[in-house]
Parts: sequence; C-alpha cells; structure tokens
Amino acid sequence: MPITTCISTQSYTPPPSCVSAINDTLKNAKPLHAMVGLATLVMAGIEQKALNTSVMTGAKPETPAFIPETQRSFSESVERNQRLDIDRLDLKILARIRAIGSYLDGWDDNNGRPATQQSISDAENFMWKLFPTVKEPFITLASDGEINFLWILPNFRLDLGIYGDGSYSYYGKTSGGEEFIADETPIDENLPEEILALITNKAA
Repeated sequence: MPITTCISTQSYTPPPSCVSAINDTLKNAKPLHAMVGLATLVMAGIEQKALNTSVMTGAKPETPAFIPETQRSFSESVERNQRLDIDRLDLKILARIRAIGSYLDGWDDNNGRPATQQSISDAENFMWKLFPTVKEPFITLASDGEINFLWILPNFRLDLGIYGDGSYSYYGKTSGGEEFIADETPIDENLPEEILALITNKAA
C-alpha cells in the first residue's frame, strides 16, 4: 500500500515530554548555559525534522543557508565549555546584516529599496574576511539598496559600499589628509594592507 506523507505548515510544538525535559534543563543550568542548551535542542529538532521528511518522501532536504554557520558557532561554544561568546564581533555583524535583509520596499517611508539577496550574500562573504580582527563599523542600508560599512575612527574615516553585483567601493581619508579610493573591487578581494592597518583592533 502506498504511503502518503503530509507535511504540516504549522509551527512545531514539542510534545509534553520534551517541554518537561527542556524545563528541567533550564532549572538546573546557569542562564547562559541554558540559552546555549535550548538553542542547540531547537537546532537539532530542525535538522531531525528535515531528515525525517527526506526519508519518507525521498526528497533531498533543503537547509537554510544560515544554518551551517550557526551550527559552527554553537559547536565552537560547546568546545569552549558550553559558553557562547555573546560579545563576538563577527556574530554581531552577521546579525546586523541579516536584520537589514529583512527590510521591505519603502522601508524608509520614501521609496527606499530593500537589499537584494545577492547584496546580503556579498556583505556576509566580505564580513568573514575582516571580523573579528577589525574595529566595529556602523552598518546601514542606503535608499538605493546599497549596504554601507562606515568606520569613524580618531585618525581615519572609511565609507565602504556593497551593491550586490559582486563588487564593492570605498572612500577613506586619514586625519593627515591621505585618501584611499576604489570602485568595483571584486568582493573576494580584501582591502589593501594600508587600510587594514588603520581599522584593525591594534590601530589607535
């Protein structure tokens, strides 16, 4: 007899036994450890649900692009005695970029364009080359959909834009008047060493 599989589109609610187990974990764990433990349980549940579906239907499970990187972050926290470093700059930047990715058309109440999926992807790829080595920038979305990284430091200011076409541009100027300008730099190409020296955490 053929097996019919129904996939619910409603949000997943853990059975009472799971809820009880999670509550016991939260009662017996330190607050930060509980956060990591609960998040790990949720991640495991998502993966198991996808795996079960693929086994029943024969389809290849689709994993959201952010899950592998999120898994890596949680795995690293487990290796560090279950402590998730909430001050990690790379995770803060990643969260900010993805928050920008949720902006809708007209987000600024003045026909502001949302960031494209490609610009979000380019910004994330660019981010992993820099953080957590460099100082924290301001990250904003321009009305034309460009993602901007802005460093305002005592001796240097750098304005860098990512358009979503596989490239980025920047303009920088030191307090001494030295300028750095580039247009359409490939996204997989890092910033010049002279600029990196000015925005790293070791710089003044």
